[in-house]
Amino acid sequence: MNLRTLHNLSVCGFLAAAMLLAGRMNAQNLSLEGQTGGFLTPTAYVVESAKGQFFSHPAIGIHVINATTVIGRIETFSVTEGFANRAEVGYTHSNHTLGNSLVSSQGAFSALWNASGMNVVHGKLVFIKDGQFGPAMPGVAIGGLIRTNDQFVSGAIYKELTGMSKQYTNGDVYIAVT
Repeated sequence: MNLRTLHNLSVCGFLAAAMLLAGRMNAQNLSLEGQTGGFLTPTAYVVESAKGQFFSHPAIGIHVINATTVIGRIETFSVTEGFANRAEVGYTHSNHTLGNSLVSSQGAFSALWNASGMNVVHGKLVFIKDGQFGPAMPGVAIGGLIRTNDQFVSGAIYKELTGMSKQYTNGDVYIAVT
């Protein structure tokens, strides 16, 4: 059995065990970098805590994107915890594998993302909840994230030019209004 098969079986086993052991599972939309928000859920929301509870149940996100014809296979695993429906913090680990564009006539796009091990730590704080001061009041939140061990694109170009690996630490700060 090769490592890829073992990896896929372990992910499936983890998901099956989580579904069997959970009394109730709520869907939570975590982005590729682990924070709530994105296309379906507004980014001014956080992982929900049950009524009367300070801590939420941790939200777990697993994303697998098969873009092997261009940049490779992208796999992320995220855990995010919410606090009193006002804040969240989380961690994401991202792995990428080499795609097929190295042998295509389109160019070597895949080599720009051929790195594993990027880490993302994020946090978000809700200042105003949706409808807090009336039905038309939007939610307002501020958040940020830090990426470590980022070797994508800039790191790949640096390696191509110098022959040495380079990892970057970078981040974002954002304000979200729903």
